[in-house]
Amino acid sequence: FVRDFGPINTTIVSITEDPETGETLRSFADNAHNVYLAALVNTGALGLTALLAQLALAGKRAAKRLGEPLPCALTLGLGCAAVHGLFGLGLCLSQPLFWIALGLLCSADEKRP
Repeated sequence: FVRDFGPINTTIVSITEDPETGETLRSFADNAHNVYLAALVNTGALGLTALLAQLALAGKRAAKRLGEPLPCALTLGLGCAAVHGLFGLGLCLSQPLFWIALGLLCSADEKRP
């Protein structure tokens, strides 16, 4: 179950009693281990919708240029990151790279003078 709101709150996910000592054991979770669920909890339905719309827009733009090496490589990398987001954390080391790659992919089809 989810208790409270935001990234700094924790939720008790299980309470058990140690059969040898009789001590109550609790386990806590402070992250959903799912980027999309974390976006929903931390930013609400509007934030999740914005994230998914940005990914869909990038996918649509990438589909037009899959024959070129850079958009193809960025699309594959972002596809892997999108799947990894179902099971992983949005860490401070990997998320900036994700957003840089997404920006490069979205700007790759812009006309240059």
